[in-house]
Amino acid sequence: MRLFGRQKELRVGDLRAEKIAGLYRASALVDGESLWFSTSNLELVCSPEAFGSALLLASMHLNRRLRIDAPVSRVWRDNAAKLSAVWSSWWNYKPASLDVTLRSDSELRAPGTALAFSGGVDSLFALLAGPRPDLLVAVHGFDIPLADEYRMLAFASSVEAVAAETGTHWTIVRTNLREHHSSGRRWLWERAHGGGIAAVGHLLANHIGTLGIAASYSENNQHRWGSTIGTDPLFSSDRVEIEHDGADHHRERKIHFLASSSVAHRHLRVCWENLSKSGNCSRCGKCLATMLLLAELGALDDFEVFTNTESLPAALDALPYLKNQINIVDRLVNRATLPPRVNDAARRLVVRSRKAEKRRKLAERLQRRTPSNV
Repeated sequence: MRLFGRQKELRVGDLRAEKIAGLYRASALVDGESLWFSTSNLELVCSPEAFGSALLLASMHLNRRLRIDAPVSRVWRDNAAKLSAVWSSWWNYKPASLDVTLRSDSELRAPGTALAFSGGVDSLFALLAGPRPDLLVAVHGFDIPLADEYRMLAFASSVEAVAAETGTHWTIVRTNLREHHSSGRRWLWERAHGGGIAAVGHLLANHIGTLGIAASYSENNQHRWGSTIGTDPLFSSDRVEIEHDGADHHRERKIHFLASSSVAHRHLRVCWENLSKSGNCSRCGKCLATMLLLAELGALDDFEVFTNTESLPAALDALPYLKNQINIVDRLVNRATLPPRVNDAARRLVVRSRKAEKRRKLAERLQRRTPSNV
């Protein structure tokens, strides 16, 4: 977007960290509207790298120069240029335009480690199978809207319980990032969420030096996505390193591991829409693919977080198609280890999903032929 021959800015100004009514808050004015993050139990730093990470993709999508009115880390600035090159090659954006000044990079880094935690297969596996982090960080305002206090209370209770059972500290960060007008259209979150998660890590720089983001895909099955093994580390600064955790394991391996975990039995939350108090609707693609794998292992009845487990065939037939779990279900169908009625319904779902996948790939090819930054 240009104004009188000059590229319009996406300006981040008036950055501040403060404590208001017992809440720690970091905020900035972005296009004159407050973009904020808050938490009740940990002090936040007003990191310009946090706001830069959260808004870099949106600035490219909107074709606006990202101006940050506070000096940033040279490490972060150089990484942002690398991110820009990756995203430009993926989605046909123009390279990012940054208007920033640099500060002296710090040699000090907090010793703590944190894990961005949703309670899903990826983050629960990262917590239970890898080195134990010092802090679990959950976010209110990403998958669960700020106005939905009911489901957030249930999720917070689950995070608290998982933290207690695993001996880790925890915090909930609230933010209006996804509601802010600068973050772009809702579908853009698929591309931008890695930066949003990384932003939370930068804000916690007084407490942690490393934030882990659980891998959505294995290193052999990478997608053009907001959080990948190649892009997450490029949100790092001199003070906070962003790590991509668990890409050396595919989703089936993670579910096999969690099948015998009592923590997972009580707290696994795979449904991104969080349509029920348990966090799982038991009828979307992610729920059903997970339920099928657990059923194959004979462990589905151990998971109190799923409902209507006896009506899997009907739930499979009601789903129009799968988007991200087709290969998993296809392999499961070909193993023929499920009851015949369940296996037949899963096979029909795979057929529908393959047809939908072809249509989607055709639409993506057409989209790549024209600029996406509108």
